[in-house]
Amino acid sequence: MNKLEDESDGVQWRVKLRVGKDPRSGKWKWTNKKFGTKREALDYYDQVKQALKDGTYALPTGDTVDAVVTAWLASLHRSRPTSLRGATYDITPLRQVYGALPIQELTRVHIDALVTDLKKGGVIPTPKSTPEEPRYRRPNAVRSLNKTIEATENLLDYAITRKLVSRNVAMDVERFEKGDSIVQTLNLDQIEKVLAQGDKERDAHLYHMALSGFRRQDMAGLRWSDVDLDKRTVTLQRGRVQNGADVVEDRQKTKSSRRELPLDDTMTEVFRKAKLRQKQDRLAAGGAYRGGKYVLSNALGEPERPDHLSRRWTRCLRIAKVPHVRLHDARHSCGTLMQARGVPIAVIAAWLGHSSPDVTARLYLHSDTDSLRDAANVLGEIRGKKSVGE
Repeated sequence: MNKLEDESDGVQWRVKLRVGKDPRSGKWKWTNKKFGTKREALDYYDQVKQALKDGTYALPTGDTVDAVVTAWLASLHRSRPTSLRGATYDITPLRQVYGALPIQELTRVHIDALVTDLKKGGVIPTPKSTPEEPRYRRPNAVRSLNKTIEATENLLDYAITRKLVSRNVAMDVERFEKGDSIVQTLNLDQIEKVLAQGDKERDAHLYHMALSGFRRQDMAGLRWSDVDLDKRTVTLQRGRVQNGADVVEDRQKTKSSRRELPLDDTMTEVFRKAKLRQKQDRLAAGGAYRGGKYVLSNALGEPERPDHLSRRWTRCLRIAKVPHVRLHDARHSCGTLMQARGVPIAVIAAWLGHSSPDVTARLYLHSDTDSLRDAANVLGEIRGKKSVGE
C-alpha cells in the first residue's frame, strides 16, 4: 500500500496485491485499487488478505452472467428433464436482463430491480418479443418470483464453487410470503355427476382413477403390466410428464410416490372393461394398432399425452355442468372425502403417495364445508352409485 499525491485528484492511497494465478493463462493476477482515505485502503487490504487466506477470493475473470448460466445448466447432470427445463425457465429473466454483465459485478441491487420489474409486469420483454412486435412479460405471481430468486441463488452457489464470486448476493434478497393455498374440491353430488358423464365416454377409467387420487403422471404412465386384476392391485412406479411439447417417462422420483394400492370391486370392474375395450380397439385397427401397453391409450394403442388428459377432464366437467376444477383437484377431492369419512391422515398420505403426513394434514385439515357435509360414503360406495354396469 502506498500514498499517491496528484494535483488534480489530491492525496490517494493505492492498494496493489498479488492475488493468484489466472487458471487459463497461468499468469499472476493483481488487484490495484485507489482510495480517498487511508482507512478505506486498510480495510480493503485486510479484506483481500483474509479472503486469500480463507481461499474465498474470486479472481477477476470477466465471465458474464450468460456464460455462467450456460455452464451451470450444463452441470445439472442428475436433474430430470422437467427439472432442468424448470431451472432454465426460472433463470431466463436474469439471463435476459443481465446476461452481458460480468457476474462479479452482479449485486443485490440488480436482483431487487429485476424482481420489482417482474412483479410489476409490462417492463421486461418476453423471449419472443421483436422490435416490430414487442411483447412484455405479464406480472409474475409470488410463486414465480420466489422461483426466480431461488434459481439465482443456486446459480451463484455454483459460481462460488468455481471461485467466480466470493459471496452469494441473492441470499440477501427477501422472498415473498406465500398466501394460504385454497384447495379446490368437488363435493359428493358433483363427483357423481362427473362419474356419470365419464361412464358415457370411451375411457371411463380416466375419471375413476382421477377421483381415486391418482396424479396425472401416474395415469399417463400406468401400464397394464402394473395392474393385477387377479390380485386386485395396481402398482404406481413410473410417470409420464409434460416437458414443453415433449413427453418424458421416468421412474417416480420419491419412494412414497412408488406404491402398490388395492382395488375395490368397482375399480376392478372399471379396469376389466377398459382392458376389454382396448382389445376391441386392437381388432378394429388391425395392423395400424401400436402397442397398447398403456392403460390410457387412444384407439390406435398410442399412450395418451398428459395434456390431453387435462383437456378431457375439463370437457367432461363442462358437459356434466360441474364447476371447473383442475385435474389435480380431483386428487384433492379424493383426499378430502377420505379425511371427512374418518380415514387416518397417515393412511391418506400413504394412499396419495405424500412424502409425509404433514403434507396431507396441511392440505386436508381445512377442507371446504360442502365437501365435509356431503361426504357420506367411502370411495368404493361413491363409485358404486354411478359405476360400470348401471
